[in-house]
Amino acid sequence: KMVIGLTEEARANLFSMQTDASWAEPMYGPLIVEPQPWTSFNTGCYYDFALSSSVPLVRGANREQRKAIQHHFNQYGTPDYVKALNAVQATPLKINTDVLNALEWAEETQLSFGKFPEMVAPDFPRTPANIDDLDPEIAAQLKRDQKAWHAKAREADANKGNMVAVIKTANEMAQYDQFWLPWNFDFRGRLYPVSTFNYHRDDHVKALFTLANGKPVTDETRDWISIHLANCGDFDKVSKRSFDDRIAWVADHHDKIMEVAADFKSTFDWWSKADKPFQFLAAIFEYYNMNTQGEDYVCYLPPAMDGTNSGVQHYSGALRNEDDGRLVNLTPTDTCQDVYAAVAEVSTRLLQERAGDPVADAWLVYGVGRKEVKRNTMTYGYSSVERGFCDQILEDLMAPLRRDVAHGRIEKHPFGDNRSQVKHAALLAKVNFQAVQEVVASVSHGMQFLQQLTDAVSKEGKTLRWQTPCGFPVVQSYTKWTMKKVRIYLWDREIKRERWTQMTVREENPFKIDTKKMRSAVAANAVHSLDSAHMINTILMALDNDVTDFFMIHDSFATTCADTWKMYHCVRHAFVDQYESGCFFEEIRDQVAQRVSDPNKDLPPVPTKGTLDIRGVLESEYCFS
Repeated sequence: KMVIGLTEEARANLFSMQTDASWAEPMYGPLIVEPQPWTSFNTGCYYDFALSSSVPLVRGANREQRKAIQHHFNQYGTPDYVKALNAVQATPLKINTDVLNALEWAEETQLSFGKFPEMVAPDFPRTPANIDDLDPEIAAQLKRDQKAWHAKAREADANKGNMVAVIKTANEMAQYDQFWLPWNFDFRGRLYPVSTFNYHRDDHVKALFTLANGKPVTDETRDWISIHLANCGDFDKVSKRSFDDRIAWVADHHDKIMEVAADFKSTFDWWSKADKPFQFLAAIFEYYNMNTQGEDYVCYLPPAMDGTNSGVQHYSGALRNEDDGRLVNLTPTDTCQDVYAAVAEVSTRLLQERAGDPVADAWLVYGVGRKEVKRNTMTYGYSSVERGFCDQILEDLMAPLRRDVAHGRIEKHPFGDNRSQVKHAALLAKVNFQAVQEVVASVSHGMQFLQQLTDAVSKEGKTLRWQTPCGFPVVQSYTKWTMKKVRIYLWDREIKRERWTQMTVREENPFKIDTKKMRSAVAANAVHSLDSAHMINTILMALDNDVTDFFMIHDSFATTCADTWKMYHCVRHAFVDQYESGCFFEEIRDQVAQRVSDPNKDLPPVPTKGTLDIRGVLESEYCFS
């Protein structure tokens, strides 16, 4: 069987063209001047007219949404949500050259660790001479391994190309004291950088960015550097312990941390095992500066405060579910709660009930912890089902284990060959799905309500529309595609003449709603619109408190170290205001009621509220930490 790929000579030539790699350049890059503020739907970001006109304020917006947003411009001048977006893209950034040096070293030495992209494929699995004498299943597995190797080789080539582009752009930006990223919204109101080179990417790319506006650190704020350092390392899950424990962990490892800052190469075996190795390294360099520069020290690192589990936080906040709210730290407690550990505990119990089943026993031997359930738990609130859970386990757990086997880090895969891995992933997916439903009830109730609302509008061929708590208008519209057969006249190179050929063309029908897609997407879209509203309202509140630098990623909030305490309080007050001032589920039901022909018949009642005191968020240390 023929497999198409690059020859060794072509691969070498390709990666030697770093100075001429215009093919790898993103169309939209960072700016060395502050982006133009958005003043309408089609102005902003770039100064070049061709670029600016090709970047809309909202990516993926349909006509109905564009009209609603333009109405806000006409009515308010600049809507508040646009003011927040302009503030984020007005934040100057710079390249962390210490991290860039470490990344260049990792790329040059072709290191393989953690989630760092593989740039060299493992050795090709050769076919043994006695393959005809082998068990048919073993022979078949060898062929599957060889097929998988070709895919890994192509992936390694792509990773290498991406790494070259990242390092090239970072070196270009490092020549400037500051640069900026242009931003826009997606149709749910989430904020995204327009530039391909941005800090919303993987750990090794995000760590390259730091704030250009540094501020002196006081005794009151210096602990945030230690907290951030412990969070990025997350050794022994220290990020789930108290702030005091995280600070103490850093103090206990002070000598090792200073050693890494002095020589990151010889200490690679330690820092590379961090949860986020390059962000951990960036925090180490900042910690070193703090401890060596004395009174002259100015901090440029933005310590991040991440939500415990954004989806569950917003569901339980909107529905006042006290049990779920406690698991995601919406209530004040002395210790940091961990919803993933709670799901892992239930999953283990369910596996123990299946003891005697070889597949369940294999999981009990391997051990199911928060790592094995985290992504499943995170995506459950976005309508992920058992099949999706299974795919996530195959991607997040089985594939890295295969990678470890290929590079000789472990002798054999603990879950057998590929078919056996799928079988084991399917069982854990089933168990995790049952466990999540048991642990976070508010998510299930909220999803069911949103799906029933969507069914009511989509069966009438209408879009689903709502306004988020920051005033951003969301329009969910998924339409069906129609297949049309077309006959065209083409030259056939084999028979050396023209002939009629039939092709199937896929066309979108803007007038036919895809009810299945509408139903499956609504939970994710609604929750993402809520977390975007929370971020926007946090930014607006921070601006009112003289915070001007922002380093934001959906449910992760960061600013200068000196202003982190201000951000800490703004995040909490904005969350409380969002759910104390009204009920999102009542509001979206009212908006849907205006769009359906018989609201009394088709619309479900708003889910029953619990007893969660939403103002407890103000006293919770760990809801965003």
